[in-house]
Order: sequence, then structure tokens, then C-alpha cells
Amino acid sequence: MPCALSDCGACGGIAHVVHQSWMTAQLPGALEPLSARWQRAGPSGWEHRLWTDEANRALWAAHFPDLLSVYDGYSTAVQRADVTRLLYMHVHGGVYADLDVAHHVGSKPRCGLGVSAAQLADWPRLAGARGSLRRALALTDASGEPAAS
Repeated sequence: MPCALSDCGACGGIAHVVHQSWMTAQLPGALEPLSARWQRAGPSGWEHRLWTDEANRALWAAHFPDLLSVYDGYSTAVQRADVTRLLYMHVHGGVYADLDVAHHVGSKPRCGLGVSAAQLADWPRLAGARGSLRRALALTDASGEPAAS
């Protein structure tokens, strides 16, 4: 089956998963329909993953235990969520969509944000220089390599 995002010009190895994140598996009322829209109207055959704060920490513990103290040291849950978006792309690839962003049929995602282990370790400096990754759609293959050159 051809990739539903093949028109972005870089889809070749994109993992077919959409990642979203919230504190718990219970979404607030206003966000539930938006997340459901990704599940219902998202690309055909793609997996949808809703990550919780607990699952995010477990992901760090499993894949970067040496950085777990850095993750735990962030002063806010938002900072931990922001940096974990990078880890989704590095470990699993796919697409990240904020919960307050609706999926629009026919919309073209922005391609090409790859994440390396060095970028994960350097997140505090990168975040200060470039702001957060809110509203970002990031596509990578499961190796964390950028989807586009």
C-alpha cells in the first residue's frame, strides 16, 4: 500500500504512526474530539499512539537511562513533554501532532525534522535558542534519520 503522505516528497521510510501526548489516558473534553479525528480520519493503516506522562518516563528509562536524571530534572511537565516528542521520532519515527491540532484531510505535513541522540542530550540549549516544538509535525524513519535531505 503506498504511503498516504507520499506527496510530501520524503515519505519513503516514514514509520506509519501518529504520536500524541497528554498527562493521562483521559483527555479533557475539548481535546478528545481532535484526537479522535486523527484516529478516525488520519492516514489509512497508520497506528495512533497516545502517550501519557508515565509512558514518556518509561520510554526514557528504556532507551536513554543515562539521560533520565536530565529528564526528571526539568522543572515543568511541559518541558518533559516537549523533549519527549524528540524521543518519539528518534525511537519510533512517524508523525507527532499536538492534541489541539486537528487533522485536515488533504493537508500536507512539513517533512524533515530528524533527531539524533546528541540533540536529545543538548535539548536545554536547543530549546532556549529555538523555542519549543509545539505544533510541530515531525517525520522520520524509525532510526531517527531525517525524512528529507
